[in-house]
Amino acid sequence: MTTREQELALAQRVQRLVADPRVTGALLGAGVAIAAILDAGMRDEVTLGSIQDLALGPQRTTGGPVTVPGWSEQDLTAWYTERHLDPIRELLRKDIRRYQPPAATRICQAPMPRKGRCGRSSTRSTMLTDWTTGQRQWCEACTRHLDWWTTFTTEHARGKPDIVPQPYANAGGALARHVPEIDWPHLWQQLDPHWEPTPEREPGQSGPPTLQAITSEPTQPPKPARARPPASRRVARLVLVADLSGQ
Repeated sequence: MTTREQELALAQRVQRLVADPRVTGALLGAGVAIAAILDAGMRDEVTLGSIQDLALGPQRTTGGPVTVPGWSEQDLTAWYTERHLDPIRELLRKDIRRYQPPAATRICQAPMPRKGRCGRSSTRSTMLTDWTTGQRQWCEACTRHLDWWTTFTTEHARGKPDIVPQPYANAGGALARHVPEIDWPHLWQQLDPHWEPTPEREPGQSGPPTLQAITSEPTQPPKPARARPPASRRVARLVLVADLSGQ
């Protein structure tokens, strides 16, 4: 490959990285550094040290040299890990392809006849698995609704099937989309020994809508000639709202 071809390949890859909204900040810097190594031959091989060198310069932002004469990369990795001075490794670890469950809302989800759900600050929470998709959601309750929380989670556990599917990956893997030359699963395994491959959707495959359970009072047509029944006699129903926001 000629110098002109290298420059063109580098420019095209960097342009794709910049256009990707998932690749920003320090992750973008790391991606550009990898592109410079692969497309422009600025280093002999792609290593954490070479990415660190090109992305942040000869000194790590938190202090300390990138290379030390006579030290292997394993020695440097151990030295920086002990002192929590390994931003590139941590950056790539956060970009591992995986399924990421939603964050807790800290709001009580107990059903209420009028409001749909309680809405108070929760004091008890646990993560429940959707037995049909493998996706996980938080179940949270305030001190007033601990009995409901206990009953709901207990009944949910009883419905566990023999085989629970793995959820599709929905986070990470941004750099892997732009740098297929790297064996990313091998790297992710090194960055996180507990990492396991997560199922991927086929191209063009749309995922099933995520169903969020919202307990609300059924809508009744107005009946001005008749008084409404007491709240204790009204029956709540389960409304499934499809969340089609995607990944």
